[in-house]
Amino acid sequence: MIDTSSIIFAMQNRKDIFSITRTVFPGCEICVSQGVISELRRISFGKTKKGRNAATGLLALHHNNISIERDKQLPDEWMANASSNGHIFVTNDTKLWHILKSQGKRAAKLSIDGRIV
Repeated sequence: MIDTSSIIFAMQNRKDIFSITRTVFPGCEICVSQGVISELRRISFGKTKKGRNAATGLLALHHNNISIERDKQLPDEWMANASSNGHIFVTNDTKLWHILKSQGKRAAKLSIDGRIV
């Protein structure tokens, strides 16, 4: 499960988060929620670097055939409420990362040099 912050961070730092995630976690299905898609779309309308990174992230999601969960929750709620059974949560939102870790979930971040930590 990958959230908005990690997608935008990856685009900003010119990293292919989807290939990196597939390499680090082979055999795991990568997914985002409908909430992540909505958030990226909303941000992409901005005429800022972040907006351009969100738009690029949307294209990368499509190009990589990433699964979309039809969940209407906000992205942070989606991750916090998801079962930890077999899931790995990738977020660059430090507050959310701490929440996920405190729940005993496998939470990871994308580093600036393209490693999952």
